[in-house]
Amino acid sequence: MMESLLDADFNLGNLPREKVNKALQWFLKTYLPAGDVTLQPIPVEARVRPSSRVLRQLESRYSPEISAIPRNVQHSIKELSGYLEFLIGPELLPLLLDQKTLPAFFMTGIPETAGILSALGYDRIFQVNACGWSRRHRVVLGFNPRRNAACLVQCAFHSDDQLLNHQARLYQSRRSDQAPEQELVLVLRQPGVTGFPARDALEQLLVQRGEVVDTLFIGFTNPLKSYLDDVQTLSFGDLELKTGYFTDIASKSRHLVLALSAFGANYGTLPAELVKVLARFGLRRVVLVGTGGGISGPRQRFGWVAPDEVWPTVPGCSDQLPTRFVNQAKNLFLPFLVRGGRHVSVISPLAETQAEVRRLRKLEVVAVDCELAHVVLAIADLPKPPKLWALINITDFPLASDHEKAIAEGGISLENSGRQYRAVESALRVLVEALKRDQAGAGTVVRPRNQ
Repeated sequence: MMESLLDADFNLGNLPREKVNKALQWFLKTYLPAGDVTLQPIPVEARVRPSSRVLRQLESRYSPEISAIPRNVQHSIKELSGYLEFLIGPELLPLLLDQKTLPAFFMTGIPETAGILSALGYDRIFQVNACGWSRRHRVVLGFNPRRNAACLVQCAFHSDDQLLNHQARLYQSRRSDQAPEQELVLVLRQPGVTGFPARDALEQLLVQRGEVVDTLFIGFTNPLKSYLDDVQTLSFGDLELKTGYFTDIASKSRHLVLALSAFGANYGTLPAELVKVLARFGLRRVVLVGTGGGISGPRQRFGWVAPDEVWPTVPGCSDQLPTRFVNQAKNLFLPFLVRGGRHVSVISPLAETQAEVRRLRKLEVVAVDCELAHVVLAIADLPKPPKLWALINITDFPLASDHEKAIAEGGISLENSGRQYRAVESALRVLVEALKRDQAGAGTVVRPRNQ
């Protein structure tokens, strides 16, 4: 259908047929995995009956990290309602907010989730073919015809922090007068569970290849295909990795590179978990090129920060002591690069209220994201830590002060920019050249010190 609408442009040469068709197939596979089916029934025999222990672990309230976020205050995201609809999906948001719907967040797979819903009295159970942005997790709908009630479960998360992030989306969607008097939500967490999709399959492939994984790229990876040889894309469940090689200038030897895109569900602690796995395969270097908000220090939108102190921050919890680390990216020559400084990783941009951003500015935090602190702490725990290049591209300024408004209007924005892509492309080119000249050697991480 979509191809036929574009047929004239294909025939006139206005659009490249092969590339567009490939992009459309990727879109349908990613966002509509069940094809034309909206609700796919989950039969009784496909449901896994839960143990009594699992049922006792169900909580009928938001996780404390989420309920600690104030809702009726000024937020750093400029168009919060539009942002939430974009992330959750316009087809799911009205159902989630309906008074007859019980929202739920389970750290379980689809068969286990269906079993729990059955045990709770929802007889008719479906997998939802949902189409929200970043919809790499799964959605299951349970319906109880006797009560005319539904339970909509977002499940199969890759980490506990991702489950928290999705809770935050609903939590903020119910802010102010949208919140019901008794705000019920079901939550099933497994905080100790770590890893990522098809971890065993990835490890098996690396064993079969028998190669040392020289470098892991995290974040902006699409421009890498211009700088690497023999680029391929590998899929492991919901996880996609690019592989390729670059040639060392001195030894002329080829080095295996893996790249994890920041797209989809690859945020939060997942990159750190991948670092831990790849350490077993000789990982020598980690390169993180991500996005973040400028708190204090950066003066240029789409400029860069190369921090050397990090800590994760969680709403309602005391801050950890900062961890200092050697950031090789401080030695790069990039326009508008802030060298050094404190950096914080949050569980979700939805935790970035104006009050929280002001608190971070008082602590002299330079920038904020969702990944870097977890990567640094994972490297710190390794017996032979790889070197780390960490660059944060400043996409916005969460604190809407006069200075921020003058250069970027202030506040978190969803805007994509050609300027940012060119800045990233240039930085990756400089990074690859630096890696080609880099000599082998372990990185250095200094354990926490007092603030």
